[in-house]
Amino acid sequence: MIDFLLLGSVAASVQSAIGSVQAGSLFATLQSAGAGGSGWGTLIGYTQAAGATIMGGLAVAAGASSKDNNQSNKPDSDL
Repeated sequence: MIDFLLLGSVAASVQSAIGSVQAGSLFATLQSAGAGGSGWGTLIGYTQAAGATIMGGLAVAAGASSKDNNQSNKPDSDL
């Protein structure tokens, strides 16, 4: 089980180390998301964009691999 007191202490330590937190910074957005605020929507949007980018890259890689396999399996017409 997650120890929320420990996580809160880690967040407090990070905040004290970086000093004044600027609005719109990554730390502020994650704090907002953790509290269920508007940062939650931003975090979900970034997560979906990252997932789409990764899946697109995997699809391109799979297509390139498939082309290589199809070309290597063709019989030689010169024989």
